[in-house]
Amino acid sequence: MQNEGAVSKAIGKIADSIKRLSEKTESIKGKTPENIAIALYFIGHIVIGLFHEPWFDEALAWLIARDSSLYDILFLAPHYEGHPSLWHLVLLPFAKLGFDYELSLCFISLLFSGTAVALFVCKSPFKRIIRLLIPFTYFVFYQYSIISRPYCMMMLAFVIAAMTYSKRNECPERFVLSLWFLCLTSAYGIVIAGGICIAWLIEMCRKTYDKSSLKSTILWLAGLLTYVLFIFYRIIPAENTYAIIHGSIEAKNGILIRALYSFFGILSDSFITNVYHENEIFQNVQIDYLEFIISIVLGALLLSGLIFFAIRKKAFASFIIPYVFLCLFTLLVYIYPTHIGIMFMFIGFHLWIQKTDGNDQVKNDKTLVRNVGVILPCIIILVSIVWSISSCISEVFYEYAFGKNEYSFLVEHSLEKCTFLTDTTNVDFNDDMNIKELKVQNFFSDSGVCISPYIDSELLINGAQNLGSTYSQIHKLISIDDWEKQISMYKTYEKPEVLLGLPDLNASFMDGAANLSEYTKVYEKRCATIFKGVPGAGFSYIYVKNELAKEKGLKGLD
Repeated sequence: MQNEGAVSKAIGKIADSIKRLSEKTESIKGKTPENIAIALYFIGHIVIGLFHEPWFDEALAWLIARDSSLYDILFLAPHYEGHPSLWHLVLLPFAKLGFDYELSLCFISLLFSGTAVALFVCKSPFKRIIRLLIPFTYFVFYQYSIISRPYCMMMLAFVIAAMTYSKRNECPERFVLSLWFLCLTSAYGIVIAGGICIAWLIEMCRKTYDKSSLKSTILWLAGLLTYVLFIFYRIIPAENTYAIIHGSIEAKNGILIRALYSFFGILSDSFITNVYHENEIFQNVQIDYLEFIISIVLGALLLSGLIFFAIRKKAFASFIIPYVFLCLFTLLVYIYPTHIGIMFMFIGFHLWIQKTDGNDQVKNDKTLVRNVGVILPCIIILVSIVWSISSCISEVFYEYAFGKNEYSFLVEHSLEKCTFLTDTTNVDFNDDMNIKELKVQNFFSDSGVCISPYIDSELLINGAQNLGSTYSQIHKLISIDDWEKQISMYKTYEKPEVLLGLPDLNASFMDGAANLSEYTKVYEKRCATIFKGVPGAGFSYIYVKNELAKEKGLKGLD
């Protein structure tokens, strides 16, 4: 009992210190702290963005916008990319008009994420200290801002939806349009928006509303539903897309493990743990079961707390329905580590609307519960900021992806006008998969896509133009006949002057036509994506024909 009293007192002292700091922050007059936080966010984004090397997803979206027709972007790419075309349409004018690749990605991402942060800092109902720190947490500052992907748009969509939520019944068009925007950002956005709308309909059935207002709301929701059905139709995976493989490969992690992670582990990983960090679909990742159990327990505790306060705030349906929809989607469809932050954004959205939906702060809680409620958010925010800082440090000292530095090396040694061959990915299927007529994923690799925005497409032997297609179809599975035709065609080419990527895959791609003894390795560098501050394992390579290496004075590497 004495130990319990000591722990309770220690928690109380920590909570009191946090409260005093919060009160001092609140006492500062004017908007100077908010302006400083926003300025630091913008400056930090630009500085770290200069060090960032765009990876596969960033490069591919740019290539689709640059090289595909508007028809392909609207009606073909979604079936292979798995999300609506808005991101490609946003990139399109910059890519088509020849704007700088890296600066354009940095600017566009900052435009959305910076706007979201500015609105959050100035308009959200949280304590000032929370509003000033959240912009520098991992998913907000790094994962969904420095790395330019559609999730910067999703971040803004969540903020706008939270801002318009309290007036959803008086001005339904504003809230519905924000959900419309959310749907256009990704398939995850569609699922979450669907859950929010169902909760809203349940609320309308339970309460009495003015008939004209109710009619207007129903009409707007009907319009949203119609468009969502259209979007779903547009993003249904094509029969020959790489996505169909996921349903054919036997999962390493069974349905129970995946369900536990979907409903509890993701919540914990979005805030405080780091169980799932391997860049692979969850059903095939290697799990540390001790860490896994810890994340499940922590996730269950966090979920219990969120449900408790949602019930106290009379917001249970608006929380649990989209939460369950999100978890089911991750369980039954797909999830990668980069999607974990969507849970972070959704919880932030939910806490925001709880505070602005006419419900007062929960009162009469026991002192210990109230103190834990003060300390826990601070721990979560500080952990996330540590992830953010360590990720930025890794960005400076490690190469995030193939392309940027390799192209600089090629330019430095006057090799940018050579002919190139990048490695490729072979995917052999056995008869049990029931798709034996399909042999390979595509002719591209991470290195091939990442270097393509920098070099002349005609110089890339295994570029999209040689397949007679566009980057919109990069996830298209190639038939055996088409594969053999391509190999036969490549054998008629002169041997490439430069090999980029993994040499063994280069050789197998050329079916022995490119003998590695004829090439000199002139470049090797650690190259790995960064997740929560931890760089992965990988290397990038450049091989040059022996005589060309001598001509350029390049020394061979072991």
